[in-house]
Amino acid sequence: MFRVPHFLSRARHNDGAGSAVSLPSSSSAQSLDSQSESEALVSALDAVELVLNDDIAGAEAGLAGGTSAFHKVAFGTLAFLKAVLGAEQEAEAQVMMAVVGVLSESLTESIRAFYRLRKAYLSLDALARMEENYLKNHSAQQLDEKPGLMENGNGGADEEKVTASMRATSLQNGHAGKPELDVEKKKKATTTTTAPGIITAESHSPLDVFICSGTNLMFGVLNLLISIVPPAFSKLLAIVGFHGDRDRALKMLWHASEFHNINGGLAALVLFGWYNGLLGFCDIIPDAGSTDAENNDTSAYPGPRLEALLHEVRQRHPKSPIWMIEEARMASSRCDLNSALDLLSHAGGSTLKQVEAMRMFETSLDSMYAHRYELCADSFVKCVDLNAWSQAMYYFVAGAAHVEAYRELLSSTSNKETKAKAEKHKTLAEQYIRTAPTKVGKKKMMGRQLPFDVFVVRKVTKWTERAAHRGCGLIEAIGVSPLEEMIYLWGGYKKMDDANLEHSLRNLACVLGEIDEKASLALLRSVILRNLRRYDESMALLKTELLPLSPHALRGAHRDDWPAPAAHHEMAVNLWMLRSGYRPSHARTTGSNTNTNSHHSNITIVDLAADAVLVQEAKTHLTRAKNWDRYELEARLGIKVTAGLNTHRQY
Repeated sequence: MFRVPHFLSRARHNDGAGSAVSLPSSSSAQSLDSQSESEALVSALDAVELVLNDDIAGAEAGLAGGTSAFHKVAFGTLAFLKAVLGAEQEAEAQVMMAVVGVLSESLTESIRAFYRLRKAYLSLDALARMEENYLKNHSAQQLDEKPGLMENGNGGADEEKVTASMRATSLQNGHAGKPELDVEKKKKATTTTTAPGIITAESHSPLDVFICSGTNLMFGVLNLLISIVPPAFSKLLAIVGFHGDRDRALKMLWHASEFHNINGGLAALVLFGWYNGLLGFCDIIPDAGSTDAENNDTSAYPGPRLEALLHEVRQRHPKSPIWMIEEARMASSRCDLNSALDLLSHAGGSTLKQVEAMRMFETSLDSMYAHRYELCADSFVKCVDLNAWSQAMYYFVAGAAHVEAYRELLSSTSNKETKAKAEKHKTLAEQYIRTAPTKVGKKKMMGRQLPFDVFVVRKVTKWTERAAHRGCGLIEAIGVSPLEEMIYLWGGYKKMDDANLEHSLRNLACVLGEIDEKASLALLRSVILRNLRRYDESMALLKTELLPLSPHALRGAHRDDWPAPAAHHEMAVNLWMLRSGYRPSHARTTGSNTNTNSHHSNITIVDLAADAVLVQEAKTHLTRAKNWDRYELEARLGIKVTAGLNTHRQY
């Protein structure tokens, strides 16, 4: 058995949640002496961390010579990472059976998976509470003792306590470092470690570092996942003991990212995914530069902090393309799509198939936002060979990109060469769009088709029937630009500079006369106008074309019913951004806009009373969107609505 870390041994005797956990004494649990145990753990951690540097062979070689239990656990971790990141079909199948049994159609498997997950949750929660209780009982005493130690100049035992305190401060930063002698810095570090729910190792023991970083990572991820499930499902989880705490989860992940080991690297990946992925997808989020954000409020977008973390992990793992992919995602979040695509073009060559799939998918999205149609189509087609999920969507978007290229060439010069290129794009567009529905049903979630698969089948069926009814080709039967719709559904307008936004506006100049397509056109144009900071025009379009629609106005065979509820969310976003105190979390780095309708160009005084009225009106629209009848893509658009309501509660 492993030696029990000293802080767990102490916490075992504390009152509270920690007292319910029985642990063997450290003296009887040792199978290795302390020195060899530490060396084995450090060796295993160093080896498995090589995965973060895209060095699978080095990781396997580093673990091959070890026989300790730590090496065996590391081998298991390495096998899991290879299955997930390497996309090895047989290994991945076994991993998925064990990890996502909860998503199975089998009730028995779901119950078993929940039981295992609950055991993990309770174990991690017990570890977290042990250290929390210990810190609460000892932090006040430490704060009182440290200034006296520095002032009285006593040697001997007092000097040892100071040295131990310095080691603890270094450990909090994830690695052994030069101790700081400044008293105020020590006080600040000690205060930080006592934050509720944040586990902090108190010694320089590798085992303590491993457990501290691992608990922060795993319990942080688990809490974060539970916190983002739909409200109805979260109530069910609460009944069986799962209580997600997003703020606590993110703080734990930030703390885990400070450790220079595999746990710290994985925590960094989760943080990048959260802030640049899910949070970046939402529109109503806490303002940048607020007091709360400066005090490490996890709900706001921490741009400088993320950039510092990315710089650090890239220095530690310079050979891995995954960090260059994350850098590209941050560039696109700053509306610098050209830099993002340049970074992605140099991030290839990974030995891990799933990392290459990530790179290709990011290239597909960014080229779609940048209106680079051929690159977009080619990249999405390549995704088919790299990922078995959402293949219908990949073909659909590839076809939509060729549709847009065809339309642009058709409206330009009419020489023979241009016409030939246009016909080539038209042929490819029809080929990919007709292929898309044939790829549906390969993968399912909880026994149901993926939302985008349902979307693709409905769209293609609609266009096919319209073409037959009107006696025209499939491409001529397409109304609103399907590529612009996909840009909206992936949150792409947030990542465009003004030139690309104007380009999208030109792509939405006309549409066929059906009510649902008119609604879709109005919604997309309003979103673009808002991102151009032309708020009055955006809201006027919403008020005249969309907000008067009833929940049943867009219902019908093959109709797009999602623009109506999405319009209420979009109205709320406009109102949120009209506030005098609004500060965007993602500043645009390219493009310019001289339109005087930008409500923030010259405002320096914040009118809290007026802002409160706007926020309350925004909440009204968000509530209407939340309570809308069921509609297509409800889960996807609901993420934005839920994020908006959460931000309103924090305002």
